[in-house]
Amino acid sequence: RTREAEFGVKMEELAPPGPKRDEMWAAVREGFSRVAAKYESNEEGSLSYFYGDKVSYADLIVAAYLLYVRTVLGPESPEWREVEKWNDGHWMKLLGLMKQY
Repeated sequence: RTREAEFGVKMEELAPPGPKRDEMWAAVREGFSRVAAKYESNEEGSLSYFYGDKVSYADLIVAAYLLYVRTVLGPESPEWREVEKWNDGHWMKLLGLMKQY
């Protein structure tokens, strides 16, 4: 309800199946890849937090966004299965690290 009011269209119309949605999905993946590059630039590598070996607010934001995406798409959806594989599975590793929080 709130998103439809914010965007001025029904949610189904926001990203209809086809080229427009494919383009939007590619942009989402590219955005995640840019964030993954920051994670990978740490000395700890791909199994690190945003700032290295200590959890930060940035990690909480990224994890919350991932959980939002999983909830919206559904954990068994083909799109979520794609996300699970993005950046060599980094996002699933991060969610695993963040479980305790």
